[in-house]
Amino acid sequence: MGREIKRVPLDFNHPLKVVWPGFIYPSGAGEDWERQEPPSGEGWQVWETVSEGSPISPVFSSEKELKQYLLGQGYSENAVDYFIEEKWCPSMAFSGGVLYNNIEACSQFNKKQPEL
Repeated sequence: MGREIKRVPLDFNHPLKVVWPGFIYPSGAGEDWERQEPPSGEGWQVWETVSEGSPISPVFSSEKELKQYLLGQGYSENAVDYFIEEKWCPSMAFSGGVLYNNIEACSQFNKKQPEL
């Protein structure tokens, strides 16, 4: 559970913060029901995965545009770089007595080791 990057079509237009219908288990569905991912494409979009899953950012045409958007949302470069590299981040991380939420939690995993 957390945040993830999905590659969707550039013209993907599902409303933000609305659960993707393919992730909702329909009443009466049998054991053979399978989750349906959104269509794949060239765009970059942030999704929350704490609920069933919904988009929470616009679709961007490049990794660089997504990075600029996330930096503009107040996330640190350290957290954004790790999130884009891993394409996923937990909902939160607790480190050194500090709670890090959402994408900023990635900053606690992106601890570059000094070169020897």
